[in-house]
Amino acid sequence: MVRSNGGPVKAALGAVAVHAPRGAIRKGQTLTIEAKAPGGLAPDARSIAGGPYSVSTSQGEPAKPVLITFRYDKDALTPGSGPLVLHGSRRLGAWLPEQTRVNRGAGTATAAFDSFSPMDVVDSITWAAGDLTGNRTDLPTGCGEPPSWVDGVHLPFARNDSLPACIGAESSGDTLYLHVANNRGYAQYVTISNASLDLRRSNWSDSLEGLFANQLAAHAPGNSASSFLLAPGSHATLAIDKPPPSLGNTAVSLQVAPQGASAMAEMGWALLKKAKEEIGLPVEVGNCVVGQVYAALSNDPSAPAAVKRLRTCADAAASLKGVAKKALEKIAAAILVTDFFYKVVDLEAAEPYPVELSFTIRGKNPTNPDIHLGNLGYGSLPAGQPTVEHLTASGGSPPYTFRVSNGQGNPERVPSWVQLAADGTLTITPPPGTNQSVGFYVYATDASGQSSPFERDEVTFSVSGEPNPGTGVWTTSKGVLPADSVGEALGFPPLVSACETSACLVFGPYGTGSGLQNMIQSLSPKTDWTSDEAPLPAGATGVTSEYPHTACMAAGTCVLTTSYEDASSDEWTALGELSNGTVTWTAAPVPADAGPGAPYVDSVACSPSDTCVAAGYFLEGTYKRGLLETYTGGTWHAEWAPSPPGWPTDQPSPPFEPSVTCGEGSSCVAISGSSDESGDPSLLAETLAGGSWTPTVVALPGDAASDPAINSIACPTAQHCVGVGSYLDTGGDVQPLIASDSGAGWTAAKPALPLTSSGEYAVLTSTDCLDATRCVAVGYDYEFDGGSTESRGLIYTLEEGTWRPQWAPLPPMGEGSRLLDAACATSGACFAVGDYSAGPYGGLPHTGLIETFAGKSWAPSEVPTPNDASPGNLGGLSTVSCGDGELCVASGTYRDQDGHPQVLLAKHRRDAGPTSASDSTLATSSGPPLRLANWPRELHLRERAPRS
Repeated sequence: MVRSNGGPVKAALGAVAVHAPRGAIRKGQTLTIEAKAPGGLAPDARSIAGGPYSVSTSQGEPAKPVLITFRYDKDALTPGSGPLVLHGSRRLGAWLPEQTRVNRGAGTATAAFDSFSPMDVVDSITWAAGDLTGNRTDLPTGCGEPPSWVDGVHLPFARNDSLPACIGAESSGDTLYLHVANNRGYAQYVTISNASLDLRRSNWSDSLEGLFANQLAAHAPGNSASSFLLAPGSHATLAIDKPPPSLGNTAVSLQVAPQGASAMAEMGWALLKKAKEEIGLPVEVGNCVVGQVYAALSNDPSAPAAVKRLRTCADAAASLKGVAKKALEKIAAAILVTDFFYKVVDLEAAEPYPVELSFTIRGKNPTNPDIHLGNLGYGSLPAGQPTVEHLTASGGSPPYTFRVSNGQGNPERVPSWVQLAADGTLTITPPPGTNQSVGFYVYATDASGQSSPFERDEVTFSVSGEPNPGTGVWTTSKGVLPADSVGEALGFPPLVSACETSACLVFGPYGTGSGLQNMIQSLSPKTDWTSDEAPLPAGATGVTSEYPHTACMAAGTCVLTTSYEDASSDEWTALGELSNGTVTWTAAPVPADAGPGAPYVDSVACSPSDTCVAAGYFLEGTYKRGLLETYTGGTWHAEWAPSPPGWPTDQPSPPFEPSVTCGEGSSCVAISGSSDESGDPSLLAETLAGGSWTPTVVALPGDAASDPAINSIACPTAQHCVGVGSYLDTGGDVQPLIASDSGAGWTAAKPALPLTSSGEYAVLTSTDCLDATRCVAVGYDYEFDGGSTESRGLIYTLEEGTWRPQWAPLPPMGEGSRLLDAACATSGACFAVGDYSAGPYGGLPHTGLIETFAGKSWAPSEVPTPNDASPGNLGGLSTVSCGDGELCVASGTYRDQDGHPQVLLAKHRRDAGPTSASDSTLATSSGPPLRLANWPRELHLRERAPRS
């Protein structure tokens, strides 16, 4: 109690504080606050401020409005709702809402009162819905833990769930009890799958069944031992007996379908009834109210606009005056509180909270320790950015269903911003500023009903509120062609790129007036992009359209390969050395016992030391005999790819079209689609160690029929290698292929495709690794539908021994895409390049695409093209390479406005933007910061006599 001296009066009790202005309470009067509601008047909804309260003075009503502030329990609010201050009208025998000012940060709600009466704070949606429409009811009570024979429980339990449910505390080793409540203003038809109710022990004490529950459940149409009708706002207790033991677990689910009139009709008639009961509202005024509710929904669904509309109804009713008119306005405000308004709209359109109630009954051997989950640890994730992961499982019978374990305290360890789908898709969306370590158990159930141990496999990650420091910049520019160019680059084949420690080059053909010639676009810290014509090998009249290749050693020397024609139009392959700005060409050597034929190079790679390998084949008629060219000490040496054990002695070495890579020291690996000694399709891996090549036959997946191919290979260490490509299966579909060696021998497998892939044509085009345990692979997936073809970029990320598939994310409006090459920088990021279109991948314009992986997720960026690009065909990128982590380059082609193909160059670094007026800048959403190192030489090409 506080006595007034005529000035401002302040008083507080628990969660309520009163601020009366000067003159509101006369001098000598006593202000009293009590934690009770006189006269038995209590709000229909649970208080969230510890009320109800009563404020009074001996003078009666205050002379001026009084501000009353309540502290409320923020955790008690319905998601998306807000607090609502009520005052109790003794005259009307009901609680009415006051205009409420909310401070969500402080957790306070304030309203102005012009009369002293009972008051309280409730959840606005819950109160309005429960009081006016019957769309909410109390949550089930008597909840407890599930019995030992039940697990995997998923029972929604919130006021916004249409059918909240919980495990009854009375459950035992023989019977499971579920307590459910119809939390809507309409009847719901409930069907139980894979279990039957025990009608003797179930109870519908306050539902439509009432005293006849058992008879209705057994005999009424539409009701059986596994289905029943639950009345609006009613509760039920469902008894399910433990079934006889069965092999594997039994998944039980409850499906719910709404029955009865729409939510809008329910609301309208509830309002009409409420108004008539409380203030004797004439029918015509009631109809006006209902009409204005619908009008507000269609035009301006806001609380102020709705109240204004309802006032027109009150003004039209001559019989409404004073308290009755004010009561009508407050009823209107209550039912048209904005949040509740939208809830009603949701209910009118469709059930906004789909019901998914389920649990699992354990069978014989319900857990299988041989089922193992993968891709569980995600390291540090950025706050404010979504991350999508995919759990994997092995050791059982696919397909698998993934769930969060329901062990003691485990569900509470899952933040609200983490969602696990049944297919293993884990979506993590931490709000900005989140700093938290997360860990919770998950399990997988296979097709036979057996599950992995429920508390063995744990998802772990941490979230940092710090911004992602790995932001880099890509700049693109038009390649300047050599002076003898006819103004266009060759559109196909694509250019190739390579980087040494701190400089990069792009190599490939361009058109001259007399045919095709090779050029080199080089990038160094001193010169930026420069262009030079690569001299032809001795006796060459021009280059052919075979794919060029290039690779560089850390010391700065790079090797090149090209196919060319001589004056007799014969085709040859030359190997080039680029060192100190000079190119030296050597005709590709062949072993001494080679017969008539020609060598071709499919791939070239260099170790950081002085070893390079060009791997390809020697064409004897139509037979492609494996050929390995090794560059050491400035000299190329050729030998046949060794045949594996068991290969027939009367046949040449196996057919070979390899990809090759080199690692530390002088170790290299070449791998190709081939066949085994029986002629069945397989892979042949050749490993260079200690100066000798060792062959290994790698078996393909069991459904492989023909056409195995390895398009790219990466070896982050001498003991760890990954090769990617494709094969044709027995059904005639092209499948992705990943071959790997982790030190225990080569294996090849088909990786899992994204769930929405048709599995008709999927190819992996490139791979690279950050280290022995973190690799990426990219490609594309063709979908054939009614004669049209759509391509979708395909990405695999290797973490913790599991390849995780996903579709390549696209810029806004993007649809079809392809990814053609990938490269990882030692600073910790990977890039994938290709192209995409704004519609199904086909005849529509194509635009360059760069995907950046830095941390845990991929981010797409459109590649800006130079100003002279044709709007009808914007081209794309086909190759990407990285140096020592300080510089990456990408290259491709685009068509200019005259339809001529031109060179598109891109570079990536941390601390610099465009370096020339022709550059366009592309800021990636994530990626490693890069900087250029000094390259103490210029690249000016000239011919030098071949080595003897």
